[in-house]
Amino acid sequence: MAVQVLEKVYEGATLSTVTSNVIYFRLPCDCDISDIRLIGTGFNSGLGNWLFNVSIAGANVFSGAGRITFNSSTNDVTKSSLGLTGQSQGDIVVLNLEQSAAGVIQSPLTLLITIDDGLSSGGTGGFFGQDKPPTSPHAKDDEFPGSSLDGAWLTYGASDLTVTVAESMAKLSRLSNSNGKSGIAKTIPSGDWDIVAKFITPSPVAVASGVFDFGLIIFEDVTNTAKKFYLLSSALSPSDIGVGGLYKFTDRTTFDSTVNAYQTAGLGIASLPYGTIYYRLNKTGTSYQAYMSLDGSNWAAIVNGQSLGFTPLHVGIYVDNTSGVTRAAYCDFVRFYTTMPDFIGGEL
Repeated sequence: MAVQVLEKVYEGATLSTVTSNVIYFRLPCDCDISDIRLIGTGFNSGLGNWLFNVSIAGANVFSGAGRITFNSSTNDVTKSSLGLTGQSQGDIVVLNLEQSAAGVIQSPLTLLITIDDGLSSGGTGGFFGQDKPPTSPHAKDDEFPGSSLDGAWLTYGASDLTVTVAESMAKLSRLSNSNGKSGIAKTIPSGDWDIVAKFITPSPVAVASGVFDFGLIIFEDVTNTAKKFYLLSSALSPSDIGVGGLYKFTDRTTFDSTVNAYQTAGLGIASLPYGTIYYRLNKTGTSYQAYMSLDGSNWAAIVNGQSLGFTPLHVGIYVDNTSGVTRAAYCDFVRFYTTMPDFIGGEL
């Protein structure tokens, strides 16, 4: 069986009081959970008994004295042999601080969850191995710590865009019936590069019309977003109603004023439960490649050897919404690589 370790790191503000949703993510697959481990480093000598809990799909895993306890002498706690069977892809996992005491806890906090996905092959660290921040991050990387964007992000698009940072994610929300891609962007590094973004995809809602999509985008300039190339997921469209979270692995390009039709990725995937999705854009010379992944390790090619016909200066994440209700997309991180890593089927 394939035992995997999901790893998620909190790098936000110092914890001094009860705090909900210290860490938040979705399970990447159907699985059983055996162990939960929490590791901390930023303790002081006066730390009292701090109690953490983990909830999965809204149900607390621990209670009372069985919760994860941190104090001045304990900063690495493992709860083993949990026997949490039958967890579903897309289930929300949350680390909550339920009881604070004397002192403060500084980030980072690392949550590790051991799962068994029931497959016949695989190895520890297969899922979410990409989630751990790089040892030597690029200066443009953003893990969205704290409560605000870093100053290098530029906002573009419609005035109804709202961007907030919480739970180590960027939340991009749009008001209903607002058309046009809007989001945040940074300048692109010179030379060849890979850019990777991870999204937490929301569940769909049934409406009579409209679309809601979000994704990773490069374009000529924040002042000229007509020329663009982007990868998108659609959480909702008229054809999605009743499907249960249709992902559209598609790309679209604009060369001058000529718009190419949406192109399906040809991955043989009609629909999937909502959860996580990773997008990667690669530039090699004047050629651009695009990839998607459900686990951050195994990548499927969407576009190979595309010549854009323009020089992109900015890369961003975006949201578009004509669904008739306010909707939001969540981005866990955006990372830049100028030394080519082996993404396909391996670690960064």
